[in-house]
Amino acid sequence: DRLLKYALDGRFGDSWWPQAIDFNMTINAYCRRNNPKEIERAEAMLTEMTDEKHTSRGFLGATSPAYVSIIHALARLGKPDRADRWLNQWFEQKDRAIADADAYTGIASGAG
Repeated sequence: DRLLKYALDGRFGDSWWPQAIDFNMTINAYCRRNNPKEIERAEAMLTEMTDEKHTSRGFLGATSPAYVSIIHALARLGKPDRADRWLNQWFEQKDRAIADADAYTGIASGAG
C-alpha cells in the first residue's frame, strides 16, 4: 500500500509506475482479512485507481478483480449499501468502456 502511494506521488520518477495488477493484489489482500478498516483502505485504493489524473502515466484504471474483491468483502461484512454503490460504479465503468470501444471501432472503420 505504501509503495503504491509512494509511486503515485511520483517519487520514483519514470523508473516504476504501478499497474492495475499491483493494486488488484493489494486490494484483494486487504479484503480477505474481513477487517472493516482494511476494507476501507481497499476502497480508498480503488478510488485512487479510478482517478483520471493517473491516466497520462499509462495507468490502466480500475479492473473487475478490484471491484469484485471489494463487493464480496462488503457483502460478507453485511454492508449491502456500500457493496451496491461499488457494483453500480463498476457497471457504469463497463458501460463507458463499451461505448468508447464502439466509438473507436466506428472511427477506425471509417464509419465515424
